[in-house]
Amino acid sequence: MKNMQQNNIFINNKTKNRFRKEEKELILNAKENFKSDRIKEEKFTNYFQSNSSIEYKILNDIYNDYISGINILDKYFNEPDYLYLGSGQTEKINRVLRIAIKVTNKFLMHIDVKDIFKMNLKENYCNDKIRFYFKKNNNELDLLFIDLFHLGILTKQQKLEIEYNKYKDFTGNILSIKIEKKG
Repeated sequence: MKNMQQNNIFINNKTKNRFRKEEKELILNAKENFKSDRIKEEKFTNYFQSNSSIEYKILNDIYNDYISGINILDKYFNEPDYLYLGSGQTEKINRVLRIAIKVTNKFLMHIDVKDIFKMNLKENYCNDKIRFYFKKNNNELDLLFIDLFHLGILTKQQKLEIEYNKYKDFTGNILSIKIEKKG
């Protein structure tokens, strides 16, 4: 099964919210980029330490539910947070675009930022670092990349070199979860 239909996460009744009510179901395309990448020039990695790590366990559960047809968007994620090119955001956005281009091997431009957003896991999944980055195309939602350690967009407290050095030697590939499931 290539694409999974999901309930629409963009249904919201708040006024002035960019996530206007949409009636169509979303088609989630997560298989293609459900994988690990190490991009040395960006100091980005999303390899996990081992199969006993919390990151592996969370991703394994998410992928199992995804291939089983469960609505992973509602179950695992908070509301989407669109990226925006506001004051002081340009370098953060450029970094996300460069990482997404390397992972997907597809060209993205700044005009695409309006359709790119990150999703954080809900608190009960015990990891505030994991982010999923998606691009919305009409009623399709394409996974761009998974950020396991909050390296895509750093917090003010994080120093890129220090954070990257913590994780750069990890070898657990997200792709192994998909291969184990043969899907």
